[in-house]
Amino acid sequence: MGAGTEKDHYCQDAGEKFIVWQLQKIAVERGKSISGSYQREFEDFFEYVKERNIEEDFYETDYCKIYKKNVEPFFDALEEAHPKSSFNFVDVEKEFRDQNKKGDFVIQFDDGTEEQSVSLKVYRKGYSRPQMCSSTWLSFTSNFFLDKVTVGVYRRKDGTTYNCRGKNYIQNIHEDLLERGHITPQMREYLDFIEAIGEYLKTFYVDSDHAEFWHNVESNWKDDCEQYGYKARDLAYNVLNSAPRDIIKNRVIEMTGLDFKEHVLLLDKKGFLCSLFDKRLQIMAKRITSSDCQLKLRKVAKNLFVDLADKHGKIIEVQIPFTLNRNGGWNLPKEEYEGPRFHEREKTDLHYGQRRPSKSKEIATSINTFLNLKKSLEDAPTEWGEDAV
Repeated sequence: MGAGTEKDHYCQDAGEKFIVWQLQKIAVERGKSISGSYQREFEDFFEYVKERNIEEDFYETDYCKIYKKNVEPFFDALEEAHPKSSFNFVDVEKEFRDQNKKGDFVIQFDDGTEEQSVSLKVYRKGYSRPQMCSSTWLSFTSNFFLDKVTVGVYRRKDGTTYNCRGKNYIQNIHEDLLERGHITPQMREYLDFIEAIGEYLKTFYVDSDHAEFWHNVESNWKDDCEQYGYKARDLAYNVLNSAPRDIIKNRVIEMTGLDFKEHVLLLDKKGFLCSLFDKRLQIMAKRITSSDCQLKLRKVAKNLFVDLADKHGKIIEVQIPFTLNRNGGWNLPKEEYEGPRFHEREKTDLHYGQRRPSKSKEIATSINTFLNLKKSLEDAPTEWGEDAV
C-alpha cells in the first residue's frame, strides 16, 4: 500500500494487524481456530494504534472500511476451499521483510495443507494496477545479477556480505558484478550515471542553502524527475536488453511475485481477489513460469515495460516508471502555516516547506513495479490445457 502522510502510513500498517485480528476472531467464533483465541492478535493491533495515537483515525479511514467489507467473504472462501480445516492467522510482516519475503501474514492449517504466506494489498481506487515492489535505480538493476540477502545487503561469491550504502557502495557493487561476470559496457555506463546522480542529489537538494525551502527548488525537482527519469530508463533498458533473457525473466517473476509462491490478496471497495482461490491467477502463474513464456522490453515515456507472453498471446505487462523520490525531505503538511513550529520527528522547529535535516538524507532515485492487471484478467482463461487456452 502506498503511503501519504506519516499518519496515513501508520493507519495502513495498522490495517495489516487489523485483518489478522479480524480473521482470527472469525475463526474462533465459528469454531475454526487452531489456537482457540484471538486475544494476542487483538492486543497487537490495539497496542500499535494506541502507541501512535491513531485509534480514532484508523476506524475512519477507507482502508478500515475496505477491510470490514472483505474480511468475512475472504474467510468464507477460505473455509469453502478447506472445509475440514481449522486455521490460525499470524502477522509476519516485519519478520518476512527481514527475510526478503513479500508476505504480510501467514495462514496455518490443520488439514495437512502447508502454511501459506499472503501479501496484502489494499486500494481505495481499485486493484486493477497493483504495485508489487519498489527500489532505487541502483537496487533495481543490481537485483537482477547479485545475491540479495535483504534490503540493501548483498552476499559475495565468497559468502561475505556488504551494504550498498555508504561511501564505497558503487565500488562494492562494481566488484561483485565483476566477480560474477556481469560488468558490461552498458553496466559501466549505468553505474557511472548512478554515482553522478547520487552526488548531485546530495550536493544540490540535501546540502545546498538554495534547497533549504521547497519553493526554491520545486521547478528544478520537476525538471530533474523528467530529465533523469528518461536517462535512467534508457540506461537500464540497455543493461537488461544485453543480459541473458533467463536472468531477466527470473528476476521479473521474483520482484512481481507472479509465480505466487507467496500468495497475494488484493482488496478494494468492490471486493477481493486472491491467488489462493482465483483460477485466472493460478493459470497465469503456470503460463509465466513455463519455458514457453518469453519477455519483451519496451520504452514508453519514463517507463520500462516488460511484456510476458507465450504462444497463446500476452499474459501480462509489467510497468516500471523511473523517477526521483522526495521521501518527505521537506516539511510539507497538508495545511500551510506561518512561522516556525516544532516538528516531532525532527526534534526541531521548522517552517512550512523547510527542508527536514534528517529525513532529507533519504531523498533518492526511485522505481515502482506495477502489474497492468485489468486487461490480463479480462483475457485470462479459467481452465488450463492446450485446447482450453
